[in-house]
Amino acid sequence: MFMNKRKTLLVASIALMSSVGTVASAETVGETTSSVNIQGGDLTLEKWAQTLAFKTVTLNDLSQGAVTRTVTLPAGSFVVNNLTGADQTWSLAAGVTTFSDGTNQFDGSLALGDAQNKLVATPDLSGMKAITTQTTPTTPTGHVWQSKAMDAYLTVPATAGLGHYQATIRYQLQQGVGQGE
Repeated sequence: MFMNKRKTLLVASIALMSSVGTVASAETVGETTSSVNIQGGDLTLEKWAQTLAFKTVTLNDLSQGAVTRTVTLPAGSFVVNNLTGADQTWSLAAGVTTFSDGTNQFDGSLALGDAQNKLVATPDLSGMKAITTQTTPTTPTGHVWQSKAMDAYLTVPATAGLGHYQATIRYQLQQGVGQGE
């Protein structure tokens, strides 16, 4: 009878193990894949100098000849953002119209960053000239370029008459080495 109990216990153990094994193999596991594409964005001029307000020139000043005035643009006056996904070499170019008071006009010999880097004044702003060339990486922390403080120079010719003169300045971001280099 002890032998019979042993067989019954063995059969019960095998049945229990078989039952547990069946439940475990009945569980299902599912997998799925997920993906996302990250593409490059744009190289953009985010900020630019809004005004260049030069100190007044008097006729007394002009009686001595042409007068050059300087305005200092603070650091960060120009900001370029590179979200292209690649290091980019670019130029920031500028063009200027002639200075006019509505009746009279003059070229102005406007220069940005370097007094010798004079912009060519054209009515249609087609005389674009690079004022800086930079390379920006596209790392999470290194994709933004901000200008250092720089000077802008305006030369008023001795022949300029009385008036309030204005000109339009256009800034353009150019990929690669820009015009006027």
